[in-house]
Amino acid sequence: MSNVLELLNSAGKGFVEFAWPMMWQSGMLVIILLGADYILRRKISAVLRYGLWMLVIAKLVLPASLSSPVSIGRFMYMPVDFIKMAGHIKSQTANIPGNQLFSGTTNKSQINMLLIERLDRPFSILNQSDTFPRMVTWQGWVLLLWIIIAGAMTAFLIHRAMFVRSLVRQSKETGDEMRRILDNCRKTMNVRSYAGLKESPNATSPVVCGLLRPVILLPQQLTSNIGTSQFKIVLMHELAHIRRMDLWVNLVQTLLQIAYFYNPFVWFANWMIRRVREQAVDEAVQVALGEKSSQYPEALLKIARFAFGRPAINLRSIGVIESRSELAERIKKMLNGPAPKTAKLNFAGAIVVILIGLLMLPMARSMTAATNQKTETKSKLACSSADSNQYSLKDVFKNDFRVGTAISCNQLLNKDTNDIAIVPSQFNSTTSEHFLKWSYVHPEPGKYNFDAADRYVAFGEKNKMFIVGHVLVGPDQIPDWVFQDDNGKTVSREVLLKRMREHIMAVVSRYKGRINGWDVVNNAIGKDGQMLETKWSKIIGPDYIQKAFEYAHEADPDAELYYNDYNVWSPKNIDSVVRLVSSLKANKVRIDGLGLQAHWGLDTPSACEIEKSIATLSQTGVKLMISEMDISVLPFYDFSKVREITNNPAMQKKLNLYPDTLPAEVQEKLAKRYGELFAVFHKHADKISRVTFWGVQDGQSWLNRWPFEGRADYPLLFDRNLKSKPAYYAVIKTAQNNQ
Repeated sequence: MSNVLELLNSAGKGFVEFAWPMMWQSGMLVIILLGADYILRRKISAVLRYGLWMLVIAKLVLPASLSSPVSIGRFMYMPVDFIKMAGHIKSQTANIPGNQLFSGTTNKSQINMLLIERLDRPFSILNQSDTFPRMVTWQGWVLLLWIIIAGAMTAFLIHRAMFVRSLVRQSKETGDEMRRILDNCRKTMNVRSYAGLKESPNATSPVVCGLLRPVILLPQQLTSNIGTSQFKIVLMHELAHIRRMDLWVNLVQTLLQIAYFYNPFVWFANWMIRRVREQAVDEAVQVALGEKSSQYPEALLKIARFAFGRPAINLRSIGVIESRSELAERIKKMLNGPAPKTAKLNFAGAIVVILIGLLMLPMARSMTAATNQKTETKSKLACSSADSNQYSLKDVFKNDFRVGTAISCNQLLNKDTNDIAIVPSQFNSTTSEHFLKWSYVHPEPGKYNFDAADRYVAFGEKNKMFIVGHVLVGPDQIPDWVFQDDNGKTVSREVLLKRMREHIMAVVSRYKGRINGWDVVNNAIGKDGQMLETKWSKIIGPDYIQKAFEYAHEADPDAELYYNDYNVWSPKNIDSVVRLVSSLKANKVRIDGLGLQAHWGLDTPSACEIEKSIATLSQTGVKLMISEMDISVLPFYDFSKVREITNNPAMQKKLNLYPDTLPAEVQEKLAKRYGELFAVFHKHADKISRVTFWGVQDGQSWLNRWPFEGRADYPLLFDRNLKSKPAYYAVIKTAQNNQ
């Protein structure tokens, strides 16, 4: 049921996002055309006016977002944004911690800036539901109402079509003399397609029915009330409709009027199109009659007296029956005006219609029109924490560095679908969390598990993201069999090198040309800056790092290769990493980048220490990546003392400071911390190629399970309900301020 509600609410939001601008744009177009029609109706032909009014139909089948530099919409703001914004400005500020914004207490000018900024955002950012829906939103109800009414009108259309079809079937074929007159009229009107002719006791006036095989339906008593010349004029009038494809146009009008039944401008435009269409047909018949064109108004009057004197059965499914006054206006124009010389849209007229269409059909306001205003207001913008998709991290930093996130196995296997849904909109790079590590992907000799990895790569390719594989060789999450023989004894250097190569070749080669970069070696240096003693270093020796890079390059010569480590802000560790890179380069081993794991706290390391490390490490000549970013709000714990708290509830409680929610003051500290760090990243954007968060939302973070299960931490930019936190906007603000 929740999935159905989510789908309904999402579709409803999309419907409202489309309906509002389309109503505004079509309304503007109708008003402009109405003014032009009033001014030019006595000076231009009806066929040209008809072509202009057909622009409304063209607009209704084009996307509302269509824009161009020559569009009249470029110079307009869309007031519908204010309509939509008015109902939500309260919700946009209600969730700001302490009713404050980053720049101070909320005031009128700041709210105005919020409105201005939101005007230049796509409609899709409004009313985003950050949690799984439990009820139908107002957009969902709007969509339901539209479906019901449109469905009812469609049913009515089908009923009328069946009624007309039945009416035509029940009608009688005309005699040979009438058919002969029809054939002569077809030649006169240059109608080469099929046209039938029948008489019906139920028709009140002549009408054309049918699309593929049109039939002219005549009232049974009409022929006995008019002469032969007037009968020819009746046929010529209906044949003009057939020749001009008016039946197909009327079908499109009808379908659009069903789709836009809520838009009064569409009803008015359809009425005008039908009205001008009749005038265009009048011109076509007058031109065909030539010197006898004066007989045409008299024939219309004769038919009108016959039709208005009988009970009306409207064969049109949707529309307006021509009134006496409208018919009188048509006849008056024909009697008082000069006879038309042509009923075709000439070259000049076609150019006029095309030029006006280019000006008025792409009605959406061009985003470039407000670029300067956006730049001035963004740095002052007061941000709300109610909308997790107000911005896109990847777009905000698109000129600086990639912004990525780690993706977990649960997200790929559709267990955390909400998390994965926001990844393409916010990030342009992904890193595998654990499922490409040896223990998951290669748990037993000769056995590989690529299910999650295959989905991961396919997801990244589908969303055109930079894909990082993590990790090929590291100190942990390696099965024991890798280092042991069948008897449980430690293998030799040669055996372990062979197993390392086989593993790297199997994994990297599988995704050759698809995974863009690999964390080849992870965490090879300890806190003291010395080489970490691992089974790799004990069995192979310190050159295991070099061998891993060589094998990875052999498996995929085009993939970028990285060394990834933590504590690389410490001077000792910085020196060790610099020596490692220098050693690899001296031995002509390919290394493209360094991943600086950013598992940091609210105070440590300092922004100054981080900036110094970036400056020093950049001198190695390789790319730098902030590879695993999260900011813990809890006190750090010595990893070597983890066992002390395994069965110690009192100590666990002491280390779990915020089990239910994060206090507002800590939220502010976290936001400030993220802001100062991203200010550093932005300052050194020429040295940093990527910043990757280690997770999408707080609930996914590994910090909730370390050093014990159930510890609640809040280290990322999105909370457990996928709502953007103050830290999110602090990060955004650093880019805006630097811009």
